[in-house]
Amino acid sequence: MFTQHTTQSITLDILIGGISPHSEKPLLFTNHSSLKPAATSSKLNSKPRNGVQQHSPSAFHTLSPSELKYLGVVRSQGRIPGTAVICGGSIAGLLAAAVCADNFESVLIVEPDACTNDERGIELPVTIERRTGSHGAPAPISDRKRVMQWFCTHILHPVSYMALQRLFPNDLNTELQYFQVKPAVAQWKAAPSWEPYRECSDRNDITSGAPLSIPLSRAGYETLLRRLVKKSRPNVEFSAGTVIAVRDAKDALQSNTLDRVVVRNPSILTLDGGNLNEVQARLVIDATGPAQAGFTKWLKAAGYDANHVTMPHLRDEYKPTTQVVNAIYTVPSHLHAQIPVPGGFKPGMVFIFNPDPSLRDKRGIWSQITEGNQLLVGMGGPGMTRRPHSASEFVTTLLDHADFKHGRMPPWILDLCRFLEEHEAECEPFWTDLTYPSYHWVKYQEAPYGTLPRNFAVVGDASMRLNPLAAQGCTKAMYDVVALNSCLNSVPSGATQLPEDFSIKFFQTQALRIEHMW
Repeated sequence: MFTQHTTQSITLDILIGGISPHSEKPLLFTNHSSLKPAATSSKLNSKPRNGVQQHSPSAFHTLSPSELKYLGVVRSQGRIPGTAVICGGSIAGLLAAAVCADNFESVLIVEPDACTNDERGIELPVTIERRTGSHGAPAPISDRKRVMQWFCTHILHPVSYMALQRLFPNDLNTELQYFQVKPAVAQWKAAPSWEPYRECSDRNDITSGAPLSIPLSRAGYETLLRRLVKKSRPNVEFSAGTVIAVRDAKDALQSNTLDRVVVRNPSILTLDGGNLNEVQARLVIDATGPAQAGFTKWLKAAGYDANHVTMPHLRDEYKPTTQVVNAIYTVPSHLHAQIPVPGGFKPGMVFIFNPDPSLRDKRGIWSQITEGNQLLVGMGGPGMTRRPHSASEFVTTLLDHADFKHGRMPPWILDLCRFLEEHEAECEPFWTDLTYPSYHWVKYQEAPYGTLPRNFAVVGDASMRLNPLAAQGCTKAMYDVVALNSCLNSVPSGATQLPEDFSIKFFQTQALRIEHMW
């Protein structure tokens, strides 16, 4: 899991949530706030301390290689008749659509942002439109207004790359050419702040067996997934609209079954002059993100007790109120050789610094190189009221950081910020401020039997919204769809509807995979 260089100095090359590409043995998965190996355990200390969610040192889990083995495999006994409706078309929704397309006759993705259904959904803009933000610095304008992290630092863990290889074996490498990136060794330098920092040796040989990742931004990853789904899954349809309700089946033979979703699309008028349309559904997947529409709206209206009013205890929540600032610099090619980053300017480099809680400075710092010559830098933590909005302000903030003063950060971080300050006009950065007021997990697996529809699943932030400083959101989404695929594979051959216990079995399988992240 990690390489210790000396007893006094440690730097991590992390395989977060991965399986060795040369072994059938599962590797431990851990939140990188827990760095010491320990026995597998599901007992977590879920109470936040000092505004930061705490994890037990033994919060490890495994992912079975056999679960990845069947990703991307079409049901040999024939697809399940009917349509799987995915309510939300961001990362988790697109991954769920790929899995459902291999198991159902048809799949419908309903996404409110209309831009995802035209060329904007499969292409990255050549230039980013800008405005002057409330902070006075350049800020980006995005068509994906519902995705607050669109221009934020993003990390794709090796296990996700391995799963993508299974889901899209014929198209992944081809589509990566559009972004002009290749799989790269996961050179993630996570500095544990309780030890002095020391650089580890770079591992640039992708044939060495080291864990691989894809150096894409958050916007790049979603665009890649949409391109892959459209190219490889012809039975997936994309529709603009918002799912506002789900309907229960009236047939007594289909008890506890959803059979329709109600979609509102302002651009479409029905015969009665309205803009609502009902779509038949064999499976309904809530991928609505932090809105958690299933728990907060749909299930209660459809008569199911697993909702925020009848069973509010199902939702676990903590509120550290994390403030984050991210900047994206586009570094011209003639500056690449000069930039003071270990290993040079190569897509795939990710640096994460976790603060030392004993110093009472809760701000984490990160940097990343992605597609399009983009270099991302950021800072964030609970209660960070003052955020930098220029390289010079970042330098000042860095020099004031308690961990930097105590020599627990690498000196090249300061060199990098000063380099960006010198070339700021040429790199034309923009800045994004975000505030995450709360994180939550809807524990559907604890819902009493019969309080959930049999054909209902929840993926991504709609089930668990994680602290972004842990950098596990996309990995968690992949774990969700791996669990979904396993449960769909267990549906008996020739079944015309999902088994009565499908939903609860899915939520229990999902919980085993994701509880350690919470």
